[in-house]
Amino acid sequence: RVLFRSAKPEILNLTLQMSESNKCSIGAPDFIGPADFVDLVCLWDEFIKCLFLHFQNLPSQILDEIIAKIFNVKVYTNVTKKYLEKTRKSFTDFRNKFNQNILESVEVYKKIRAEKDTHGNLSTREVREYIDDNVTEKLLSRQLSGVNLQELKKNGGFDVLVEFIRETFRVSWEGKNLDRKS
Repeated sequence: RVLFRSAKPEILNLTLQMSESNKCSIGAPDFIGPADFVDLVCLWDEFIKCLFLHFQNLPSQILDEIIAKIFNVKVYTNVTKKYLEKTRKSFTDFRNKFNQNILESVEVYKKIRAEKDTHGNLSTREVREYIDDNVTEKLLSRQLSGVNLQELKKNGGFDVLVEFIRETFRVSWEGKNLDRKS
């Protein structure tokens, strides 16, 4: 928990902002109108997209605490377990779609190289030229839909994502191999 707070203060800050912006409890339906519930669920969906950009495999304990704080529910209640399950499924879905998109992008670039009659190892220059801001936005479109892109670019966070995509592209060049050591 301490590592989470010190290593990623922006996530904690976002969590606290979300918590403060919601004054209702999901466990007390008498106080929540349908529109409030939908807004809260939509906000959570957007939040987990942002969270995925920072952690691809967030520990359950941290998710429990975030869910309990935002939705004002006790940890390990049925409601909390449902949100945790939904969040884990979303993370898995994001990861699978992301990996699929990367592998598709690799195949597209391999065809481009073949048309240019380029063979041999993939160079750093090639990756830098091919993976730019537009490709990064396309590959992370699901996750970035919950992010203020201008602010992300302004504070340098987008550059980190571009480098992340470049490195993932390089690692995926030989295809999906879960046993391979990088």
